[in-house]
Amino acid sequence: MKQSNTLDASKKIFLFFYNAMEEQQLYLDENFSAERLASLCGCSLEELDALTLDEFALTASGIISMYREQHC
Repeated sequence: MKQSNTLDASKKIFLFFYNAMEEQQLYLDENFSAERLASLCGCSLEELDALTLDEFALTASGIISMYREQHC
């Protein structure tokens, strides 16, 4: 049962993550930070970094930087 709850929590975090980065494009704000992204996702920066490192091999800050570079 705990495994299912963990997956559900991870899915929720990634849904908020997707919304912030893809739909709202919050990374375009130069003051937008990994800490703010974690807050929007409802988790700590450490939790978000663990998830993004596992899924994308990048920290949340690294992903924000990547989005900004690709936007230019």
